[in-house]
Amino acid sequence: MRSLLLCEGSDDAYVIGYYLYGASEQKWKRNNKTKFSENYLLSKVTSKNESIDIYEKDEDVLAIWGIGGKDNFTKPFKTISNICQEHPGDGIDQLFIFLDRDESDISHCLKKLEADMSAVGLNVPRLKNSQENVMQFQSEEESYGMKIIPIIIPFDEHGALENVLLNGLASEDEESKCVVEKAKNYVRCFYKSDIRKRYLSNERLKTKAQFSAAIAITNPDHSTKRFDQLLTAHEWYDNESVKNHFKMINKLLLN
Repeated sequence: MRSLLLCEGSDDAYVIGYYLYGASEQKWKRNNKTKFSENYLLSKVTSKNESIDIYEKDEDVLAIWGIGGKDNFTKPFKTISNICQEHPGDGIDQLFIFLDRDESDISHCLKKLEADMSAVGLNVPRLKNSQENVMQFQSEEESYGMKIIPIIIPFDEHGALENVLLNGLASEDEESKCVVEKAKNYVRCFYKSDIRKRYLSNERLKTKAQFSAAIAITNPDHSTKRFDQLLTAHEWYDNESVKNHFKMINKLLLN
């Protein structure tokens, strides 16, 4: 099985990779020496905010492509369109699109994805969130299909991936809930200050700071580490609230 997962940036790519590694009991492993395909390259990384990492498990291969921002889908969608036409027999079986909803409705995000994919020639169906959507296409008079699985999060509130992680941490027990609330309040107070723009210029960074503060409290030995290292300081991948948002990854990549 050959799968491609698109996400917004390197932090999201790290989170998803860590989830795969932990939730699969180390069966999915990153190995960038592995080729996604013998017949083509996905893309060259052209920005410091962009990344492509290859994971493998038995005969399965997964590329996690951090595209460098939610407005940068044109490049990967063009790449996918070219693969469908030029290498359909060695193409992508499953396409995951992992996206923060931020302040938008999920329906708006889905329509934007449909429009962006259609603009590069992908005959995408009406997409449903956190479900398998099959795109049928033809190449040289042969019929093919590719699963498209959008995962726009959080499901039940505005926000981003860090909101899912915070809610997961808060749901563990009363002490964890207290830690999360105090971390949120601390960052909220700072966010109201005159100097916050230097450090927390937008809501996404505010939420990321809240998650980092909560993890730093529960794992103080890790408090001085980088964000990607801080993420691994807690086994959040085993939390039921987090698993709910990753359920299609569980179904299609972990079984």
